[in-house]
Amino acid sequence: MGYTFHSQTIDITGAEGFHVDFISGDGVQECIETFNPDVVVNCAAIARPKTCEDNPDMAYSINVPKHLVKSIGRALIVQISTDLVYEGHSDALYTETSPANPLNVYGKSKLMAEDFLKCKEHVCLRSSMIYGRANAGDKTNFFTQFVDEMLGASKPTDFFTDEYRCPILNVDIARIIDSIIAQVTAVSLDNADRVAAAGLENIYNMGGPESLSRFEMATMLAKERGYDPELIVTASASSFDRGVPSPLNTSMDSCRVFQVTGVNPTTFSDGLKNIFS
Repeated sequence: MGYTFHSQTIDITGAEGFHVDFISGDGVQECIETFNPDVVVNCAAIARPKTCEDNPDMAYSINVPKHLVKSIGRALIVQISTDLVYEGHSDALYTETSPANPLNVYGKSKLMAEDFLKCKEHVCLRSSMIYGRANAGDKTNFFTQFVDEMLGASKPTDFFTDEYRCPILNVDIARIIDSIIAQVTAVSLDNADRVAAAGLENIYNMGGPESLSRFEMATMLAKERGYDPELIVTASASSFDRGVPSPLNTSMDSCRVFQVTGVNPTTFSDGLKNIFS
């Protein structure tokens, strides 16, 4: 099965765009040589598990940054990974030392990316579900956007009661990355391992401070926005066939990343106020 990507151009003040192909590697070397970056924050990925399951070769080609690693020198790579590297069968919170045993191609490709980066200066951030305010014209499809659109249109919608994540506000992610970059780049380039010299680890869990089901998130959003809670229909993820193996509970202990970066994690309730204020 094929998959078509749609390019999106976003204007960022002071930024210059460069077209690259992460499947073939076309343009990656030229991009690195042109900009000679000190830091690369790699968010490029096919992040839809069902798409990855249907297109495993493409998922591994894009989600594992082999062309980037071959092209880059001493630049720090901050890699956005995922909580779906965990199998989700435990009631205890996952820590960075918990075994990684992904159930689907998406999680497996992101775990392979973590392993692939071991030869470079890197920090991998295992992100949980990301939510936030989308700018006008931005095609980002946050879960909170979906809930707001459905309930705002008075459409009854199913939400899982038995699948748990630790949703994290996109602004918190930006703050975490900023702090990591500042700490690592403050270390002399003469140091063999600037990440370790900065007192940082190579892998961090990066989830919000609460473990919530999609039903709970939808209920909190309905309260914040004044929508009818009767529109929220309970459903079971374990009995719903999404065409891809999916973990039920990837709730993480993310205390370490907040401690080392000094970022104060935003609760989901406060995050909703941030989005819809």
